[in-house]
Amino acid sequence: MSNLMHPRYVATVHSSWEAGRVLRYMADFRNAVHWDPSVQQALLAGGDGQTRASAFDLTVRVGRRVSNLRYVITELNEHSVVLTARTRWLESVDTITVRNDPRGSLMEYDARLSFLGPPRIANPLLVRTFRQLGDNARARLDEQLNV
Repeated sequence: MSNLMHPRYVATVHSSWEAGRVLRYMADFRNAVHWDPSVQQALLAGGDGQTRASAFDLTVRVGRRVSNLRYVITELNEHSVVLTARTRWLESVDTITVRNDPRGSLMEYDARLSFLGPPRIANPLLVRTFRQLGDNARARLDEQLNV
């Protein structure tokens, strides 16, 4: 899902894992290399990967373009984590919420992306690409969270 101003992707993934395990796995954004096909590399840049202010350097490929993004855990509680990356021209906010389910847990992944400054005019063009990237990551998350 998205709007014309800021591309957005929301997906719900069932996991056989309990909610706390899913949240720990997702909060450690080094794991993105295992479930997001656009992530070529993910390194811990600060903190322990499980606490607020932990930082992760991701190398992301979209088409021919490769970008380096530093994601920081900006919010963290027992049910959710928010990771934010911001550069001069781009902001990405990923909110991951997990709750127990009789068969394990349900995770909602809500990703919002937007260009900033003059390039923001391209935001509507990102909608289709962002949806495709999200669908690819969701398929891998289905696999990763059920092993």
